[in-house]
Amino acid sequence: MSDEEKVLLDFLKVNSAYEAKVIPGTGTFTFLSKLTGIPQVWKLDSNGEPVQFIETHDRVLSVYHSPTGDRTVVGIDSKGNEKQQLYIVGPTGKDPEVLVESKDHFHYVGGWSKDGRYLSYSSNRRHPGQFDVFIIDVETREVEQVFTHDANCTPLGWLDNEFLFVSMMETNIDRIIYLVNTRTKRKCALAMKMCLLG
Repeated sequence: MSDEEKVLLDFLKVNSAYEAKVIPGTGTFTFLSKLTGIPQVWKLDSNGEPVQFIETHDRVLSVYHSPTGDRTVVGIDSKGNEKQQLYIVGPTGKDPEVLVESKDHFHYVGGWSKDGRYLSYSSNRRHPGQFDVFIIDVETREVEQVFTHDANCTPLGWLDNEFLFVSMMETNIDRIIYLVNTRTKRKCALAMKMCLLG
């Protein structure tokens, strides 16, 4: 192997860290890295060395810590298909449990309610090209569909423990933001913005 090939090989083996997320109330954070060959969740130990926080069967695409830092939701796909299924773990990161699973569909997390009881997400279970918005009670695992439209709807985050911001494509270039009451399902259009294409 030539020197140039060795340099290139070393360059290709460089591991990066990304998607850093603070664990509330702990003074620590997690990040994603391919130190084991596929993206997994890591944190730093007391010596500043990376240690695996959650060990999963496939690559981790997203991480969401609860507002109190006692639970973490991770999005994991299967063999690179990008169809995230959602798993939940406690503060030690051990033994992930299935939270949201439908292996033929995509799931995108919108975030935790302020009290850490509900998690919002969108999924295309009703139609392959349309994403509805759901919330799940992480204690009871009860799922509720809170926003439905024949479009790609995305939960953006919570105002409090009841109201959820939802983004939806209105036209090819316009996106509208709704404030949705997750209990009554009533919605209020807040703003429309143009999407920059390209």
